Amino acid sequence: MPSYDLTSQWLAEYKTPLDLAKAQREPILREKFTTGWLAWPDSTNAYLVPPSSSAIHPWEIDNEGALTALRELTTQASYWKDVAKHYASENHAEVIVQDHASCVKSICMLIISRGED
Repeated sequence: MPSYDLTSQWLAEYKTPLDLAKAQREPILREKFTTGWLAWPDSTNAYLVPPSSSAIHPWEIDNEGALTALRELTTQASYWKDVAKHYASENHAEVIVQDHASCVKSICMLIISRGED
């Protein structure tokens, strides 16, 4: 049963740098805490660090033109300024919108899948 000591231990983990070797062997990464107001749940999920090599399959040669155009556009600072301006004007809340984060993540994954930095 989770206790005050467990809460202290979990919070202390955030002060310690991540040991990648350990995190590849033991599921120690926690994505979400589902706590009640006064108590922890009976169990939580933890995950392993993903492999450092990309698991993305190579793109088909027919997609090269689209990927090149995407890279040329998204490596310009002006593109990201326009995206930020658009996202800022679309929402009146001071929180990140999940759709926006997913879009940026997808663009980055497309660039990374081509071996770009």
